[in-house]
Amino acid sequence: MLRLLFILFISLIILSLLRFFSLGKKVLKSFYTPPPSEANKKHTVLDTMVPCATCGTYNPKEISLQYKGLYFCEATCVERYRQA
Repeated sequence: MLRLLFILFISLIILSLLRFFSLGKKVLKSFYTPPPSEANKKHTVLDTMVPCATCGTYNPKEISLQYKGLYFCEATCVERYRQA
């Protein structure tokens, strides 16, 4: 009975050590992977913010109105720019 408990105890220690070292390899592998290049990264909204030519507020480029190479936040800002 004592031998059986000893064998079970040793096998649990061996299994836990194997699990520890297998997880350690995954952790070390994550340290050695190079970071992704800048070209593959998607831009965040802050990277695409453009100022309104009339009022100066910053808006995302996707929702800004473009007129003659300038970006505007609203149609009223475009009208004010045309009148000026």
